[in-house]
Amino acid sequence: MTADAPALPGVLAEIAEVAGRDAAIRVALELGGAETHLPKARYLAQHPEHPLFRVLTDASAALRVAERVGGGSVYIPMAHRACAVHLAAAGEAAPAIAARLGIAVTTARRYMRGA
Repeated sequence: MTADAPALPGVLAEIAEVAGRDAAIRVALELGGAETHLPKARYLAQHPEHPLFRVLTDASAALRVAERVGGGSVYIPMAHRACAVHLAAAGEAAPAIAARLGIAVTTARRYMRGA
């Protein structure tokens, strides 16, 4: 994590450890704010339709995540601050970030400033 990259909360930090920060941000953007069933890797490998494969297009990353945190229901945090900073670094403007994350534009701008 760089000095200007906000910490990832909860299970997202573990996902970042095994699959990378970008993968954890993708999980937060697609699955954040919900309880999600994450099976163990041996089960996940037999179910390519699982949302984790859709979100993490790298199958080996999805299997590493499943091995690390799988085995039941897991709450995926929203991680608004980390997602906003990531999206801003990718060139998205504050209004688009706010709409995507369901936050106020002023909040998106504050996150982008690092406040």
